[in-house]
Amino acid sequence: VVLDASWSSETHRELARHIGADTSTDVVEVRCVLDPDVVAARIDERSRRGDDASDADASIARSLAAEFDPWPAAIEVDTSPAPDDVVRAVRSVLGQEVVT
Repeated sequence: VVLDASWSSETHRELARHIGADTSTDVVEVRCVLDPDVVAARIDERSRRGDDASDADASIARSLAAEFDPWPAAIEVDTSPAPDDVVRAVRSVLGQEVVT
């Protein structure tokens, strides 16, 4: 299961950990990180193309980043490379075989 969202609240992350423990499920916490200026540029580009499924704009992204609780349990993955490279990095972090 992939829980996709900002997960900016430690309270919500702790609830997810409890659910994992209650269901004997391993919880692996991976945080995708990216320079805020690159985030804004990517959001603006998707908005211009009209293919962004998110309703967040650059100002919302900056606000979420500013309010983000520390997340020392997460493994951080840089999302600045090409998408295929990011997928390989995440799969590597998860210990999954990377097929090329």
